[in-house]
Amino acid sequence: MDHNEFGVRLKELRAAKAKKLGWRKIPQREVAAQLNISPGAYGSWESGRTRPDVALLPKIADYFEVSIDFLLGYTASVQTGLEPITTKTDLVWSLRRPAQTEDEQKGLEVWERLIQGESLESITTALKVRSPQEIERYLLDIIYADMLSIDHLPRDPDLAERVRQTFGLREVIVMPLAVAEEALLRFRTTLLGEAARVYFNAHVYEGMRVGIAGGYSVSRMIYSLRRGECRSIEIYPLAISPVIETVALDANSLVGAFAYRHKGYNVRGYALQYASPSDWKEAKDVQRFAPTLRILARAKSVDIAFMGIGIVGRRRAPIDWLGDLLAARGLGLEEIRQMGAVGDILYHLVDQNGQPVAPEISDLICSIDLQDLREMVRSGAQVVAIASRREKIEIARAAIKAGYANVFIIDDELARALLEFENGPLHNSTK
Repeated sequence: MDHNEFGVRLKELRAAKAKKLGWRKIPQREVAAQLNISPGAYGSWESGRTRPDVALLPKIADYFEVSIDFLLGYTASVQTGLEPITTKTDLVWSLRRPAQTEDEQKGLEVWERLIQGESLESITTALKVRSPQEIERYLLDIIYADMLSIDHLPRDPDLAERVRQTFGLREVIVMPLAVAEEALLRFRTTLLGEAARVYFNAHVYEGMRVGIAGGYSVSRMIYSLRRGECRSIEIYPLAISPVIETVALDANSLVGAFAYRHKGYNVRGYALQYASPSDWKEAKDVQRFAPTLRILARAKSVDIAFMGIGIVGRRRAPIDWLGDLLAARGLGLEEIRQMGAVGDILYHLVDQNGQPVAPEISDLICSIDLQDLREMVRSGAQVVAIASRREKIEIARAAIKAGYANVFIIDDELARALLEFENGPLHNSTK
């Protein structure tokens, strides 16, 4: 395909996307903004004067929801290769290696039954196991063993577009997930992590600075990225857990894991030097933490960031670190709820409007400030929040209202909850 043919294909795709969204047209400048390039650069592609760098092709294909083969003219139909992702598109997966133990075999059977929509109760009965927690253990065995390759993910583009327009967001990815059981929360967040991997591959390119915060979906995104899928980038932690119980989910550890997994591809990771919350609060010599402060200063200027958002639960502290910090400051969970805390963003507790609460807790947090996060969004960086389940509606709305994130990767349950809260019950046509 020569430059002119490529330009014609881009024009056709732009027109097709506008028709799909029910718009009269999508201006070139809107596409350029979504691709994070100048309008002039995009215009030169459509006019046939130039073609994009190969590193941008995944990003362009993802925006128009086509395969790279179709984009380059190797397939005649948009339906060939990777189909445009809709609610009717099934999740496509394959095995990297066969099961080697009885537990791994049971894990694969659990996975297959879940993908087919079977209930947790039915699976528990069929496999003759004692509890949903045992089912989850089998499932996590194959996930952590990296046995699965997620080759294609379902999306609900219509629901995503409604959320995007309603809240004025830069981009929204909605995954239709049928699994509701609390015991299989990590199954849901694993798939959201895979969706984040797809977004990462489409939007992160050579020379970029990437920020990450701790969280299960973020960790699954990092561990699912394959060697060679990213190169010549810098990784920074946005916040590190004040109390580390699950090391694999801490942003500092994830930076190291990322750099190690992509060793040889010029991926540079920068970790924070941070001893304890009390050291951070009580240190008299600022130079003692000079390396940490330098890394945090650079983390404020990343091009794209990925983070989870946490909730303040009714029955227990939602994340490992909170209970210990509350105890250290003589506070209880009920007290911070009375202060209006609905959840945390980068470990900073916030109310329903995204405003910080419990400053005595925030003083112990080693992270960029929430104002820095808001400024990243204002400056045009992509700040991606990953979340699932209806119960995260308050913290998701808080992040939106305060401008802490402009891209959301969420499940359909949370997407519908956000729209219903804002607009009332959805019509059947959106279900």
